[in-house]
Amino acid sequence: MYIDLHAASLFEFLDWYVMHPERSLRIRPTERCTLRRLREALGRRRLSSLTDDDFVDYARARRRGHHTDDSGQLRGPCAPSTLNIEISFFSRMFAFARRHGWPAPDAGCIETARARLRDDATIARAARRERMPTDAELAKLRRAMAREAHLLLPLEDVVEFILCSARTLGETLRLRWADIDLGRGVVYLRTSDHVMGTWARRARLTLEAQELLGQQPRGEPDARIFPFTAAAMTTAFRRACMQAGVDDLQFRDLRRLAIARLLHAGRPVREVAAVAAYSKLHDLRRYMHTLVPA
Repeated sequence: MYIDLHAASLFEFLDWYVMHPERSLRIRPTERCTLRRLREALGRRRLSSLTDDDFVDYARARRRGHHTDDSGQLRGPCAPSTLNIEISFFSRMFAFARRHGWPAPDAGCIETARARLRDDATIARAARRERMPTDAELAKLRRAMAREAHLLLPLEDVVEFILCSARTLGETLRLRWADIDLGRGVVYLRTSDHVMGTWARRARLTLEAQELLGQQPRGEPDARIFPFTAAAMTTAFRRACMQAGVDDLQFRDLRRLAIARLLHAGRPVREVAAVAAYSKLHDLRRYMHTLVPA
């Protein structure tokens, strides 16, 4: 279907964007939600007519909880750090559009909007999170997970694997048997937009992680080791935390604890970086003086 790009609406551009073969498999769920909000706010506008004022008004409405969705419902206020991520996503999306001939807002437009939104604190970078569970919290969490062991989700195994491998939840759930090389003690990590035959990084497996993997039911090489969605696993984790009386704990806090434990156990920094899959040693600086909670 022919589209007059200079007369095209944001609706038409977004339909093209999400279907483009270079983008369709790489758009994350959170980005799809962002595109839905943008479509609701500005979809009928001509793409070439959008200005920094439009993005400023969009972000301020989202921040104050004044954004109305397609069903006529007001959406709740959006955090400044979330809006900061959205503005950065718009910048990348429109750069992609311009490379393909669309008259999208230029980089200056988005940067002007970003500066104005920073000035009035509508957007801001997220504060660095330092939360780690204590030993007492982990004990309570393990008891709560044991009570839920009859469920199909292997929540205990996923939590313990993250604690001994320093993997993220996404990396853990994307693992396939073909990614594991127990002979070398390494795991090949896939990205969220992984193409078969390529891996983004390689990480060293601790002996504890290798042992836990050996306890899992072995599947075909391309079978996922933990074939469950992040949403289902996160829901189960939150439920276990609630039952255990552990507040404000996230999966990423387990990875943080795993890395800190390795450092405070006296493991060489290069070895810890290899386990954490950090390519640069200075990425571990934030953990160097972090005391493992008692």
